Amino acid sequence: MMRSGLRREVSANGNVLQSEIVGSVKLRVFLSGMPELRLGLNDKVLFELTGRGKSKSVEMEDVKFHQCVRLSRFENDRTISFIPPDGDFELMSYRLNIHVKPLIWIESVIETFSHSRVEYLIKVRYMKIIEKSGYQALPWVRYITQSGDYQLRIH
Repeated sequence: MMRSGLRREVSANGNVLQSEIVGSVKLRVFLSGMPELRLGLNDKVLFELTGRGKSKSVEMEDVKFHQCVRLSRFENDRTISFIPPDGDFELMSYRLNIHVKPLIWIESVIETFSHSRVEYLIKVRYMKIIEKSGYQALPWVRYITQSGDYQLRIH
């Protein structure tokens, strides 16, 4: 299973300070014997080494491998070669410093009126819902909460 998530940090005036994709490759293996498995990626370093085009390559940072990965093989030809342990394990984790357009953009204004009253104005931008099944999407979202439901963390 490959899992990734977008982490974005934005300043108060709306400038993107940091944008990265953080991901991992998790495997569930039940193989007999001790087979060697190999996995190739569209890694920028590999494409530069082989002289192939770089348009679809990615530059991975902070790559961490499970102890079963043969690091010397990866350093030589960028192939992830490993003899997997039985069961569930995380083969690798990685980070991509990449600027992607967000699916949604959230702007918020926080107003404090007293020790017990805080008002939030939250605007969602760039949200477009396209549904081919004929479902009529509502252009707004409303969520009413009761007092004391949420904890606020401001840093």
